[in-house]
Amino acid sequence: MFRLRLSMVLLALAVTAGACAQNAPRLSGSAVIAELHDVRSKLEAREQAHPDKSLEATVQHLSQWQDALAKNLGNAAAQPVELMGDARRAQAMRAHAAVLRTQAYLGSCTHCLDGDAATMAQALALTVERLAEARDAPSAAPPVIEAVETPDRRAIFAIHGGEAERHLVLVGKNLADAQCADPKVIATDADDKPLALQPTLVSAQPTRIELVLPGGDGIAPGSYVLHVKAQRKAFLVGCVAQPEAVGVVQMASPPHFAVTYTLDARCSSGQGGASVRSGSLPVLTAFGATQVAQVEPDACATPNGFALSAQVTYADGSHQQIGPISQPADTTITAGLPGGLSLQWNPAVRQLVLRSAANACDGFY
Repeated sequence: MFRLRLSMVLLALAVTAGACAQNAPRLSGSAVIAELHDVRSKLEAREQAHPDKSLEATVQHLSQWQDALAKNLGNAAAQPVELMGDARRAQAMRAHAAVLRTQAYLGSCTHCLDGDAATMAQALALTVERLAEARDAPSAAPPVIEAVETPDRRAIFAIHGGEAERHLVLVGKNLADAQCADPKVIATDADDKPLALQPTLVSAQPTRIELVLPGGDGIAPGSYVLHVKAQRKAFLVGCVAQPEAVGVVQMASPPHFAVTYTLDARCSSGQGGASVRSGSLPVLTAFGATQVAQVEPDACATPNGFALSAQVTYADGSHQQIGPISQPADTTITAGLPGGLSLQWNPAVRQLVLRSAANACDGFY
């Protein structure tokens, strides 16, 4: 009797689990249209708060795409995407990919310098443009790249150049077929001109392609477009070429933090009044680095206090200023600068110390 009851309980649980699995919502055309509306509104709010031509162009693309998809799907909008006809399915899949990429941008552009956020916006704009311009009607669901990520699954839109290799992951659908040869991945600029340095394919799965991007100075700043050319196994005819899927990141210059400073030693009236020293610290060209400068105020041996001012110039030419910050002569002055920089004056050893923290902009690699 106990075994019978146990069997009945297990059977009920299995039926319940199966029902839950069967009732899981599937992506429909209506859901994609709603996604486009929602993400366009959020991106438009971002663009109004932080005006940017790339964001403006992306907002327009998303709005046009929303209207076109609603028109093309018509009464079939409620249908699950995977059950749609070829052209409609491809359009809806790419629209959903554009939504996912835009959502990732909105979640990654926090704690970024204006120049870094603008660089990320360029990658988003080119991604949405390429997805919207695709005009094919394949006989199967097309390959689509929905995310460009680091190996720890952090969405990225830009990469600081440098000597180190970078591991990159393309996430999406139908990116490879185990019954066919591995897909080819070709890197080009925004004009589709192949670059001198190409990525190396590490592994390929239907939903995930792992790459290694070369290090060094051979990749100039600008758009880095990854064209994935996959095959799929077709009945009777073997492996056939698929429409290419495209992923985009921007290549940015290596980090460059140039800091100039002014140190004002306030002397007593009997010692001459003040001593002002100005200069530059050695340029920081990496995150997590430190530079030190020895500064000797020469007007008075025992100042009453110090005042520190500084300006940092970034790789894109923008700059920020701080100060003057005043403290008694025996007190350390520590100031933060945008971009994760800190500048410290230590009066005991007469040193200025500049440090850069890890990159706080999530959309950068």
